[in-house]
Amino acid sequence: IPQSLQLLSASDANGSITYSHDGGLTYDPFSYSPITQIKITRASMTKDQIGQAIITVQLISDLDADTTITNFSTITATNTDPKTASCQVLVTGNPTLTLKKQGAVAVNQGETITYTLSYTNTRKDAENVYITDQLPGSATYIPASAKNAQFSQDGISYTDFEAPPVKYIRWRIASLEKNQTGSVTFAVKVANLLSDGTIITNTGTITADGAIGSSSSCETRVSSKPVFTLIKSSTKGTVTTDGTITYGLSWKNFCVEANNLEIIDQIPTDTTYFSAEPQGSITYSHDNGI
Repeated sequence: IPQSLQLLSASDANGSITYSHDGGLTYDPFSYSPITQIKITRASMTKDQIGQAIITVQLISDLDADTTITNFSTITATNTDPKTASCQVLVTGNPTLTLKKQGAVAVNQGETITYTLSYTNTRKDAENVYITDQLPGSATYIPASAKNAQFSQDGISYTDFEAPPVKYIRWRIASLEKNQTGSVTFAVKVANLLSDGTIITNTGTITADGAIGSSSSCETRVSSKPVFTLIKSSTKGTVTTDGTITYGLSWKNFCVEANNLEIIDQIPTDTTYFSAEPQGSITYSHDNGI
């Protein structure tokens, strides 16, 4: 495995794989880091038989632009001469921009969605960075919710004035250093009389001179009913016999008020209930919820 790379996975359908962590002096079946070499072993290979292996690695060091990574492989067998093959990959020096867009999971008709676009430059400095967002057709821009932005009705001509109807919003960042992060926000009002279950999709993009840009979308459901999220976690990833596991449940209600809320938790097999700290009343079942 070339320096500056980290093995992610290796597969070979017809052979076994072992790993070296000391430059090929010893091999074992354990794929812990660092891995310096991979050995694929087959007991035999018939005439005209074809073999194939897939090895996936990740660049973990910030190499200079135009650096060439060379990977070598060698095949050997009893009573034959070894053969070596190699391939090369050129490391790009372009800025690499990522964008993550977040908004409400669900809203009621006529309510507000606030969008947040978070950006990062993961490589070299970027110039003339633009973050552009096309507003969804089923919502209208809320004036003064986008700061330091430009606005457009057609996505071509932009102005500093929020002349309605605003259909596009654009932010310009003169320069964005390597590893620099930031975010921008704006808000829209959802149209009335939308059908229950309508999905509002909104997409943002980020670009820059000579950069590798990206885009990100989020969806918001229009609902006249409560919409819940429920997240469950545990304090331990592993547990010994007679050990305790503490589970945490968190939930959120989007949209309208919910009544008669019930949360049911199935106690796992091979465990015994110990305690609970509810927000509300708690009852217990001894017949599997019947």
